[in-house]
Amino acid sequence: MSEPSAFFAYPAKPPALAETIRLASSRINGPAVKVTTWEGARVGGKAIINEICRLIEDSNLFLADITGVNANVLFELGYAVARDKRIWMVLDTTRPASKRDYEQLSLLTGIGYCGYSSSNDIVNGFFKD
Repeated sequence: MSEPSAFFAYPAKPPALAETIRLASSRINGPAVKVTTWEGARVGGKAIINEICRLIEDSNLFLADITGVNANVLFELGYAVARDKRIWMVLDTTRPASKRDYEQLSLLTGIGYCGYSSSNDIVNGFFKD
């Protein structure tokens, strides 16, 4: 049996947030689960959206950073929900507007999230959940 796989969606900006997610993804990635990020997608010569959707489709778990309610991340989250993927979301709680933005998206408030202020919080939250 192959190892479980996950796709991690997150915004490219701000760069510090993206770096936090990349670091957490690399630390989660291992024998328990293989994590692919959108930056790790091999999109050369392919339509990016098609490749992202394929990666989501092929994954057992969809991880998403919903800090800043990025349009691309929300699209990918909607696609994962439509494909009945297991969802795990993170939210940077050090950003004052993050929780307010999350609460304004009433569609998401039925799905819990893991609050974080560092990559350690994401890694620990992932393995705890």
